[in-house]
Amino acid sequence: QEQRLSISRDLHDNIGSQLTFVISSIENLKFGIGNSNQKAETKRFQILNFLDNARIAQETIDFDFNIDEGLKEVKLTSLVWVNIYRTTQEAVNMRSKQRKWLV
Repeated sequence: QEQRLSISRDLHDNIGSQLTFVISSIENLKFGIGNSNQKAETKRFQILNFLDNARIAQETIDFDFNIDEGLKEVKLTSLVWVNIYRTTQEAVNMRSKQRKWLV
């Protein structure tokens, strides 16, 4: 149970760091807006589109950890737990990248 909570926290922290990156990217976009009205409008559209996509992604993030009753007796090594964590982390990252292509 504690390991599941730890993994859940790590995933949450990872998503938090990705959202921090998003905020930083938005700030960079704001800073990069030039004097040109057309350029400003393009940047504005990009920012709004990015915010919409982030909002949609936030609404669809849902973690649900369930363990089959038969697996409760299985003891996993810390190496296996790390591999499960890394695999889950990669799945979240890939889903995030895939979402860009779908939207």
